[in-house]
Parts: sequence; structure tokens; C-alpha cells
Amino acid sequence: MSEDSMVELKDLSSQERKDLLEAFLLKEWEMFTSPAAQYLWPWEERRWHELLFCLFFAQACPPLESATVREVIDSLAELSMLEVSELAETAHNWKKEGTYTPYQQTLSFLVQEQGLEKEQTRSVLQSFAEAAAAIQEQYGGKVQRYFRQYGEQMLAEAVKTFQLSELPEDKQHRAFTHWLQNTLNMPLSLREPVVEMLCEDFDLTYQDLQDTADELGLNLALMDDIIANALQVFGTDSIE
Repeated sequence: MSEDSMVELKDLSSQERKDLLEAFLLKEWEMFTSPAAQYLWPWEERRWHELLFCLFFAQACPPLESATVREVIDSLAELSMLEVSELAETAHNWKKEGTYTPYQQTLSFLVQEQGLEKEQTRSVLQSFAEAAAAIQEQYGGKVQRYFRQYGEQMLAEAVKTFQLSELPEDKQHRAFTHWLQNTLNMPLSLREPVVEMLCEDFDLTYQDLQDTADELGLNLALMDDIIANALQVFGTDSIE
């Protein structure tokens, strides 16, 4: 990055720099050439939708088949009917049918028309809402933070469990992070030098970068690769 660009960034507020960082990540995602299929959950909202699918299938089979439940969840997601914050607000209201909001009425209709009984529909949506409330209250509405909490515990325990005598602890941490990324698609970052470099260029902390990725719903393993690709191919000038 040029000195003039660095001065201009430092003149901006922290929020303005975070907004620029968000725009940078989105732009580089659009230019990213690696196959999206190699990332099981490139966007974290899909993990949330998968939980709703599993809850729905557990309560609606029979009569519904797995493929039907999947289609319903996909359709509701496309209609933006499965947002964590919106579902969470209904957690204490599904047992009071006469007080349903227009959002609840629409959601109930779309689910019940698949052939469920009214009470079965209510039960499914109650589970959706309670799960959403838990994620909203404990993890700020970001399901990836639930996984990351346990991923970080697994990393700490892995170093103690394996006790690799020929590998320094920092390299063990990196290796186990990479392992959890590859096998579990765990939302953890390797924090490669290029990631730290990007934080310095934007005059932001790593936590700022992680929070920005979380707000976008971008998987941290994918974020690592997007940043590495951008800075290795185009250099730091790519953020100007």
C-alpha cells in the first residue's frame, strides 16, 4: 500500500476502516478462483439452515421425506424467512396462535401446506424459534461462534493430547487448526502472516477482521484463502 493510502486510512474512523475491509473481502470473494465446492460451509448461514433442516426432519418424518424438508428449508431461506434475529423474537409466541405476527402467519402457512398437522407445524416452528433465541442471546446471532468456541477448546486440548516432541507449540497449533479446518470445516483462522499484514494495512486488530467476517457470514478458512490469494497475486496494492 502506498504511503498516501496509509495516511488516508489512518484518517478514517475505526468503523469506516471496517466498512472498507468488508468491501475488500466481498470484492476479493468475487474474484476468487478456487472451487467453492471445496468449502463445505463457505457462508456460515448455511450451517444455521442445516440445523433447521435437522430439527424439521426430526419432527416431521413421517410424513415428510428428507428431500421435501430440504426443499422447504431452501425455499424459506430464499424468501429470507429464516433469519436468526427474526425467529428469535417469536420464541415465546408460538403457543399463542391468536397473537401471531404477519411473519409468523406466513411462516406457519408455508410449512403447514407441506401436509403437516397444525400442532406439528407449531412444534417445528417453536423449535426453530428456541434454537434461534439461544444463538441470538449467547452468540450474537452467529452460529459460527458456537462452533468456534468448541474449536478453540479442541485446539488447546489437541496440543496436550498429542504431545508432539519434534514440533514447537506454535507449529502444532497451526497444524491442528489446519486439520480442524480440513476435516470439520471449523470456523478458525490459521492467522497466516498475510492475514496479520492485512490487519496492519487497515490499521485494525485481528479481532476486528474476525468480527467483520462474522458479520458477512464468511467462513474463516475461506477468508484465509481469499486474503492469501489477493495479497500474493496482486500484492498489498490490491486493497487500495
